[in-house]
Amino acid sequence: MPTNGTDLEAPEPGTGRSRPVRLNEPSGLRGANGIAFGPDGLLYVAQFLTGRISAVDIDSGEVELVVPPGGPLRTPDDIAFGADGTMYIADLAPGRVWRRSPNGEFDLVTDAVVAPNGITCLGDRLFVNEMRSGGRLFELFPDGGSPVLLTEG
Repeated sequence: MPTNGTDLEAPEPGTGRSRPVRLNEPSGLRGANGIAFGPDGLLYVAQFLTGRISAVDIDSGEVELVVPPGGPLRTPDDIAFGADGTMYIADLAPGRVWRRSPNGEFDLVTDAVVAPNGITCLGDRLFVNEMRSGGRLFELFPDGGSPVLLTEG
C-alpha cells in the first residue's frame, strides 16, 4: 500500500510499468483556473467551466461557494483583490471585467477588452491583459474612465 506520493503499486504483469494510485478524491473545483488569496486569508478560485467562484480554507480544506452560477459571471478566468478587499474578475468569453465589492455587489468595470485573461492589482491600480494573438495590456479604472492601452503585440 502506498505511503506517500512517490510510491506506486507493483508493475502490471507483462508491461514493466507501475499502475498509478489515487491518493485523494477528485477536486470539486471543476475548471479551476485563476486563484488568489483574499484579505480574509481564504484562497479564492475562479472556476472557468462552471461560471462560479469558490473560497477554500487551506487549513480545514472546506470549500465555500462564494459566487454561484447564474449571476453576472459567465466564464470567470482570473481574479485579483484590491487593497480595499474588492475582488476583480476577468470574465473571458463575454469580454468583461467585473468588480465585486466586499459586500457582494457586482459592477461592470469594462467590456472594452477582448478576451480579458490575466488580472492583477498593484496598490490601487488595476491591470488586465488579453488572451489572443497580438494581445494587449491595459490599465483599467474601476471608478470610471476608458481603459488605457499600455502595450500590445
